[in-house]
Amino acid sequence: MSTHTTPETRLRHRRDDDTIVLNLRRSGIDFSHEDAWDTAKEHVQVHRFFLGRDAGRPVSLGEGLSSWKLNVFEPISDAMNRHHVGLFFPRTTRDDLHLRISDHWFFLKTVNPLATADQAVVDFLRRFGSPAARLIAFFLYRNKDIGSHRRIASAETIDRRIREFRSGLYADIRNWPGVQ
Repeated sequence: MSTHTTPETRLRHRRDDDTIVLNLRRSGIDFSHEDAWDTAKEHVQVHRFFLGRDAGRPVSLGEGLSSWKLNVFEPISDAMNRHHVGLFFPRTTRDDLHLRISDHWFFLKTVNPLATADQAVVDFLRRFGSPAARLIAFFLYRNKDIGSHRRIASAETIDRRIREFRSGLYADIRNWPGVQ
């Protein structure tokens, strides 16, 4: 299989990217910097890839976007509201924070496929919040069972799994029918 992309493929990818950005902006999502938009586009496309792989068929961009919003964006938004995440990260926009938590949830799922959005939010607070935020999160959640949450994995385990997972994922995507 050739890794060379044709002008038509590049144009299709650019159109898909533009469609994703337009759709997210219409939904009220707005990131503070261009890198975040690139990350969001990647999140939607990777989600779409997994949907297609699980369904055994290509998934349209619209179907992938709708599924991403329903199964990723909304659960994280709800969990962020429940756990008042904005209070812990006052200098970060809600949508930028959402994207970081989404990334965190994705990689937690490589360690524990049953990890929930609530677990991702709480684990994110405990790992990446300021010292004060971590202390507050500890006291808020120490006696609460957030979906049987305990520290899901060490940072080193997650980092190692991320490297392994990314290399395998990119190979899978390159070999998926229709990807050139």
